[in-house]
Formats: sequence, structure tokens, C-alpha cells
Amino acid sequence: MRHSAMALALGLALILTSFGQAAAAAEAMKLKLIFSTPYSTNYTPFIVAKDMGLFAKEGLETEEVFVSGDANATRAVITGAGDVALTGPVNLISAIENGAKLKSIGAWQHIPDYEVVASPSIKSMNDLVDKTFAASGPSGLPQVLPVMLFKKLGVPSDRAKFVSIGGHSARLQAVIAGKADAALVNSITAAVGIKNGTVHIVVSVAEHFPKLGYQALVVRDEDLANPAKRRAFEALMTASIQGARFTAAYPEKAAELLHARVKDIDPGMIKDVVKHLTAQKLWAVNGGLDPEITAFTAELAAQTGEIKTVVKHEQVMDDSINQAVLKKLGKQ
Repeated sequence: MRHSAMALALGLALILTSFGQAAAAAEAMKLKLIFSTPYSTNYTPFIVAKDMGLFAKEGLETEEVFVSGDANATRAVITGAGDVALTGPVNLISAIENGAKLKSIGAWQHIPDYEVVASPSIKSMNDLVDKTFAASGPSGLPQVLPVMLFKKLGVPSDRAKFVSIGGHSARLQAVIAGKADAALVNSITAAVGIKNGTVHIVVSVAEHFPKLGYQALVVRDEDLANPAKRRAFEALMTASIQGARFTAAYPEKAAELLHARVKDIDPGMIKDVVKHLTAQKLWAVNGGLDPEITAFTAELAAQTGEIKTVVKHEQVMDDSINQAVLKKLGKQ
């Protein structure tokens, strides 16, 4: 009996230890994501992965926190207030140039679908030379890109003014209300303004910068060296890539899931825009770490004075997480 009791006790101890280890592993599979804007089309692969249980299938729990602008999102990760920031590549490069120990591990939409919108009286970027832009904050693409466009088109940029407003919808509303003369917004927001007859598209960013980087899922270097965090990052990118591939294959279904987060926008319009973005192949079906996009973005940012030096791909992007994921999922 004594031996039986000891064996039972030992068995229980082993079971409890296993439960404890499993609980610890589960506890490690949580990530706090810092988003720089409210939900919009560029979040579609994430929303698909979340709502279809793809993160849960990978054993990952995500918490979303929304802040205003790329700089604040990046700062939150630097200070440890979050694990992953969704920010812009130019902001990431600038932060690294200033000593931040960060890397991007991927994106959901790696190429932008940005449009400069303004009232019908504004005909070109020349008409905006001394006007006010609604932006998301310093170093964010909605402020950086108009300056890049001015310089690309040979238009003086030093007299343009920028006011920090927030997300895409808020920037559109600022133009409609006369608080700003123009704004850089994504396709769905531009479509809303055009349908209402309040704005028109002055210029499309893709026309001039077809390989400009749009998103960066940013993490700390120290977390990339942490095995538990790496497992969580792999789970994040595994589900994210699956979400992007589902969006590319079933854009209408993906649009329905997106509409649940942006109910104030007409569902038919959302479907049209998501299908349009899908046709442009903007979803990061392989994780969104393209060296050509990194090189183009860094060179352009340096040429326009947003950064001082041209960085290399490996200085701002860590491919190792995606490489591990693509070994399992295959490349498309």
C-alpha cells in the first residue's frame, strides 16, 4: 500500500508539474498589440485571423490598444507598454536611427493604398503648397508622404502645415469641416468622401511610389532573443499570414468580418474596396518582409530628408520569424 500511495503521489506531482508547465507556456503566449489608428481595411488580415480563431488555434491571445499616430505606437513598444506596434516603416527607420533597438517582423498590408483628398476646388499638389494637412502625428506616413510627394513633383514643401488629427475617418472629417485643406487617407476613407461629394482625389501615392512600405509590425530586439516571446511572435505571424491568404482568396467574406468593426461604412463599399485591394495584391500573403520594399522606402526617406542614412534591410527587418513560419505554411 505504501508503494502504491507513493506511486500515486508521484504521479499526481508529475501531473501537477505538467499542468504548471502548460499554464506557464499558455501565459507566455499573450501579446499586447499597439495600433496607431482605428480599425480600417489595412487591418483586414488581422481581423480575419482574430475572428476566425486562427490566433486561438496557435495558442495565442491578443490584446489590442489604440493610440494616436505612429510615433506614439513605436514609443509604447520602446517603453515596454506593449509587445508589438503596428507603425510605419519610415517611423521605424527613424527610431532605429535614433538608437531604438527595434525590428519589424512582418506586416498585414505591406504596400499602401493612400490617396491625397481635398475639396473639389483643389486641383493639384501645387494648390496645396501653403495649405494645411490633417495628419496622424510627426513621423507618421500621413505627414511624411505629402512632403515626399511635394518633393517628387518639384513643389516647395516648406510652407505646408500639418495638424495632428488622428485616424483616417477623423482626417477626412477635418477636411469636410474646413479644419484642414487636405489629408492623406486610405482607399475606403477616400471612397466615403467621394460618395458624399465632399472631396475628390488629388493624387494617388501608388502612382508615384509603387514600392513604398506601408506597415511594420515592430518588436524589441531583446524580445526576439527571448524564446517565449519568439514562440508568440511565430504564432502571431502564422495566423496573420493565414489571415492574409484567406483575405486574398475570399475578399467578400473578409469584408464582412471587417464591417463588424467599421459599422458606420456601407458594407457594399467595404466589399468593393477590399476586392480592389485584393486585385492590387496588397495583402502580405508571405509575411510582408520584402527587401525591395525596404530598400525603396529607405532610399526615398533619405532622399527626402526624413532620415539621414540609407539603412539596409537587416538593420530594420528580422526575417527569422517569417522564415520559420513559411517553412510550415509554404510560400505563395
